[in-house]
Amino acid sequence: MKAGLVASFLLLQLAHTVALAQPLTKEALLGTWQIISVETVRPSGESLIEWMGARPSGWIMYNNSGHMAVQLMRDPRPQFSVPGYRNAPEHEKAAALDGYYAYFGTYEINIEAGTITHHLIGSLRPNVVGSKLTRHVRLEGGRLTLTTPPFNQEGEQRFNRLIWERVK
Repeated sequence: MKAGLVASFLLLQLAHTVALAQPLTKEALLGTWQIISVETVRPSGESLIEWMGARPSGWIMYNNSGHMAVQLMRDPRPQFSVPGYRNAPEHEKAAALDGYYAYFGTYEINIEAGTITHHLIGSLRPNVVGSKLTRHVRLEGGRLTLTTPPFNQEGEQRFNRLIWERVK
């Protein structure tokens, strides 16, 4: 009996998830999305939030002409001990840079693969200008989830998962 209830619950959850998922289209992505969470996921499934903190802020925007922009800010935002960026100590400048991420460019959607590729024209990080960043996309219940390909960090394969909510 208990196993039957658990199976029924899981089937209802799956049906609910499938019902909420939206097909990937350009029209579904258009607009402004506010960041909800930025997680680095370990092979064990554990989610780490060290990079952008517990309550990051930021937006990602997609327009109809194929342009996009993203800005993310760490929580808490590092502060300078003195007025003005130029007068700040180098370690404070480094912390401010590590706690902010921004780029802009164009995008293309691969509906069959369920991915979006950002073509970077400009970035806070100069070494990525001109590169392409491909992300897996999931649209569900007014939320956009972008997932990076796996990368090696601290000797293990991890990926980043960014969850956004449509700005109304």
